[in-house]
Amino acid sequence: MNASQPLGNHIILDHGNGEHSFLAHLRKGSVRIAVGDTVAAGIVVGECGNSGNSSEPRLRDHLQTTPVFGRGEGLPAQFRGYVADGEPVERGEPVRGQRIRPGGR
Repeated sequence: MNASQPLGNHIILDHGNGEHSFLAHLRKGSVRIAVGDTVAAGIVVGECGNSGNSSEPRLRDHLQTTPVFGRGEGLPAQFRGYVADGEPVERGEPVRGQRIRPGGR
């Protein structure tokens, strides 16, 4: 646990539309991209770990309006190709209390 470095090993992705994703708690030495790289869906960018303020391996995915963690407004995350309460969803935001499962695309 490292409260002074809460994100640990992390990546910040700039989506180019005022949205920035933070992928945190990555395993030391596992990051496979560099500053300025372009990434696409399906690209492995790193491995799950427990760096930073984390006691067990996990991935934190946080979306906000600025590239400085904690200094922007948090944003809801959109997901594609899932089933919510038995109904297929092409793209949406799950809400509290829904039963969610993967759906085929």
